[in-house]
Amino acid sequence: MRYRTTVLALVFVTAAALADSCEWKEYVYADDLFAISTPFPPTAEESTVKTKFGLIVARHYSVSVGGDSGLMLTASEQHPDDHRTPPQIFSEATQRSLAGIGAKLVSEAPVSLEGNAGVQVEFESPKYRGRIRYFVMGRRFYQLMSVAPIGKQFAPETDRFFDSFRLISSR
Repeated sequence: MRYRTTVLALVFVTAAALADSCEWKEYVYADDLFAISTPFPPTAEESTVKTKFGLIVARHYSVSVGGDSGLMLTASEQHPDDHRTPPQIFSEATQRSLAGIGAKLVSEAPVSLEGNAGVQVEFESPKYRGRIRYFVMGRRFYQLMSVAPIGKQFAPETDRFFDSFRLISSR
């Protein structure tokens, strides 16, 4: 048992050292008015999402960090008919996210970014655990997420990824 604990500790220390030794780079997404730093270039995808107000476009940026773990950021603009308050948006986004994957809420806490209120939630599903930060800035909605297999720690890059998220000015 002590050997297994030592090996696991070595794996986590090695993973953290590799993450720290990777050259983190800031990626700027002017169309979505944000910048984020990651150890690898994010993969970008766009989707059309049906909301109760109508269709919106969402852009998804993801980074695989190995071990079936990942970091993601979704950016979208609220539909013109969507007049919900940020707390209403956070609550509904949390409920939809959890219901969509059969997860349970583990914790919820307020966060802020550049004077903008947000919320951080942690969840567990049968296969994954996750941490999500939601922000509404003006008419824009941002969701940052880190996921890991159930029983595993979040990727060591999680806090650095979340903390590197910043807003940029429009052109």
